[in-house]
Amino acid sequence: MISFLSMLLLLVNAPAADSVDLLIRGGTVYDGSGGASRRVDVGIRGERIVFVGNAAQSRITAGRVIDATGLIVSPGFIDPHTHSFDGLPNLNELRRRNTGALMQGITTVVTGADGRGPLDVAKVLTEAERLGIGTNTYALTGFGSVRTKVMGSSSAKATPAQIDSMKLLIANAMREGAFGVGSGLFYAPQSYATTEEVIAVLKGATPYGGVYDTHQRDESS
Repeated sequence: MISFLSMLLLLVNAPAADSVDLLIRGGTVYDGSGGASRRVDVGIRGERIVFVGNAAQSRITAGRVIDATGLIVSPGFIDPHTHSFDGLPNLNELRRRNTGALMQGITTVVTGADGRGPLDVAKVLTEAERLGIGTNTYALTGFGSVRTKVMGSSSAKATPAQIDSMKLLIANAMREGAFGVGSGLFYAPQSYATTEEVIAVLKGATPYGGVYDTHQRDESS
């Protein structure tokens, strides 16, 4: 089933079509460009938005119509810091649907926050595809996960050999489809890592254009 919020990620000016599978009628559209809102109809065929305008004037017919009068229609929101799918594949169907996010208009979530993201990213993504999840997702591998794999819960300073081992684990996770690396430097044993160690280890993601997301060491003022 096509999620109309997800399809709005593809909102573009497109030529009129005679018929659409789904027509979202009468909503106030905020297209994400920063421009003024518009009260227009949005037509979807397959998985693409093919019409934006006045459907009645353009004589658009639709297999299904959603009356969005008084509602806002927008591209789906992105939540950059979640634990939505921690524990896959051992999540029940309700958790996999991620309904709480969808009901807020969130259609994409970034998972693996706080340095606890998986090392076996390919397995997690494969399970997400096989079982089905309610939102799009980007997966972060975890700085904490790689440090624990290499050093356990040690508070010692990482040796050059250990740093190289952690870099290799991160590089492998990136090749398997990780979006980047998350850390939780507020939490042990990640808190034992110096800033220099974190920088050195994160270089394992550099060739793959990975992003870095962190729970900083201290959030006090």
